[in-house]
Amino acid sequence: MDRAKFCIAGRCQEIRNLGNRAKTYSRMFMIVAFLVTLGITLTMNVYMIRTLREDYQLHDETGLSVKADGNSSSRFSPVVWIDCEPNQCRHLNHIHTVFQQVGFIVVYERKEGLVWDILWSHTYPFDTMRELSSLHPYQMINHFPGPNSFKDKYSLASMKMSFHPRAFQLPQQKDSFISFSHNHPDMKWVVKKKTHRHIKIEYASGIDLDQEGFFVQQFVENPLLVDGHKFDIGIYAMVTSINPLRVYVIDDDALVRFCPEQYYPFDASVVEKYVVVPHYKTLWEMPSLKDLYLNEGFNFKTALNQHLIGRGIDVDKVWADMISALREVFHESEAYLLQHAAELKFLNTDHFAELVRFDFIVDANLKVYMMEANESPNFSTYQYIKNVRLYKHVLYNYLSLVGWTQYASRERADHKEVMRVSSREVRVFLDECSAPVCEASCVWLECRLCRRCVWSETHKTLRKAYLEHKRRKSARRIVPPPIDEARARLWNPATEWPFDDVNANMSESNKLMHRWFIGMCRRDASFCY
Repeated sequence: MDRAKFCIAGRCQEIRNLGNRAKTYSRMFMIVAFLVTLGITLTMNVYMIRTLREDYQLHDETGLSVKADGNSSSRFSPVVWIDCEPNQCRHLNHIHTVFQQVGFIVVYERKEGLVWDILWSHTYPFDTMRELSSLHPYQMINHFPGPNSFKDKYSLASMKMSFHPRAFQLPQQKDSFISFSHNHPDMKWVVKKKTHRHIKIEYASGIDLDQEGFFVQQFVENPLLVDGHKFDIGIYAMVTSINPLRVYVIDDDALVRFCPEQYYPFDASVVEKYVVVPHYKTLWEMPSLKDLYLNEGFNFKTALNQHLIGRGIDVDKVWADMISALREVFHESEAYLLQHAAELKFLNTDHFAELVRFDFIVDANLKVYMMEANESPNFSTYQYIKNVRLYKHVLYNYLSLVGWTQYASRERADHKEVMRVSSREVRVFLDECSAPVCEASCVWLECRLCRRCVWSETHKTLRKAYLEHKRRKSARRIVPPPIDEARARLWNPATEWPFDDVNANMSESNKLMHRWFIGMCRRDASFCY
């Protein structure tokens, strides 16, 4: 008995070891079984998803795949063709990135059979691409046809607007310059080649009026300074339609650049004191702005505003004056835009949109001056990597505004637009449209937006404007101008024209567009601005 107990006790450790091995094998079996089951489940799910996708494509005639070269039609991956010179393409990397991030395939060469949705051209494309006169309904281009006056510094100067420094081309406008300078003998002039080289400041008496390819512009003295440096402000404007005219700006930010050298003591031979050169000084290098931008996290516009407000400067007036200048430029340019589009046989201008940067300076008396417009704004961060946030912000807001972040399929674009906005969403002036005068006739302007009177093209325009408003994000409309909600509600559409501060001589399509925004402002206050 004692021996048996002893033997059993002697094997206790062995028995325990066998038990532990059994538990280990059991755990391993359970883990292997779990992994096998998981693998089978994942395989089945992948198979089911693939089957469902293939089944969907078989039953959807538009569900074609897109190849990397953009040769196949697709509603899933639209194609943007970026047209640029080889030495320019590397500066467009952020444009490439933003398009990719919103779902576009990006191509740089137009190969045979390429089907593109968006043409993004760094330069004016209509002179070299005659085939652009015949576009598919879904195709869009990032420029309006014709040498648009709002993008040409020489045309801007010829408009003789108070906010634009007077300018003349030499020797073509030699006589006009002599006449003007005779009445302003103390005025200084910036003399430069059209390539922006050989810049100098002269009085009229010291300028060679017969030199070819030169441009003279009134020199703006006594500029507003930050930490002793002259600066300019770049406002990004977006034109979405020219008939009727609709223009937006990026409202929450702007490009702010500084001259490398302090303005005083002034020396006309040191261009870096008064010209914002390509190697400009950045906002985060300014002692008064550095902390606001780098540590407080403000963007360019807000950092500049905070600093100027601290100096007692009315920044609201400055920004309002710049917007008024933009509005005037676009109204003055409208006739040229329509004329050039017609000359190039573009009767339908819905295929075009434009992103332009306008550069302003401000003098010490807070008078704003529009210096020039850039039809293909520089979005390269080769020198200034911190600009990438602003550039991508501008590009994404622009793409959103014009509808390129929600691109519809090529075959069913109209049907998708109807789903996004129907005729009911754009109805305005219910009381006026129910009145006997509009029930009886459509001849009066106040009746043209009523359901029974509105033309199909006008209705299409209203839907497009509605969608722009819903997609605008940080963009704000400047043409038609913002509307005070209280005034909008008090205005009687039967009167000749709503507000004294708006151009009453505009075209009928522009009047209808403005009236529609007033009507929408009554329905939804966000349409007021």
